[in-house]
Amino acid sequence: MVRYSIKDGTLRRDNEERNITMHGLMEISSASFDNNPFSKHGDSGAGVFLVDDDNTLICVGIFIGNLNDRIGIALPIDNILTAINSGNDLQIKLKEF
Repeated sequence: MVRYSIKDGTLRRDNEERNITMHGLMEISSASFDNNPFSKHGDSGAGVFLVDDDNTLICVGIFIGNLNDRIGIALPIDNILTAINSGNDLQIKLKEF
């Protein structure tokens, strides 16, 4: 399950804490019913994909972290591509292999 949400949180870096609010993130629930966590340490930056009704794999975001073992948070890929293209006339393409 994927849903968009607004999350409040605390950013920690080098023993310094700062409260942050992140808007428009995707909250992703694990689809499995076993006790496996949604993600593991080091998964940040991984692509998040959705399988649609015709069995097509679609990139929907970039994984950034967990709320807990069953729920992950991702940045929507359309927001990332829009930010990259902001202020220039570049055409964005994804490389097919």
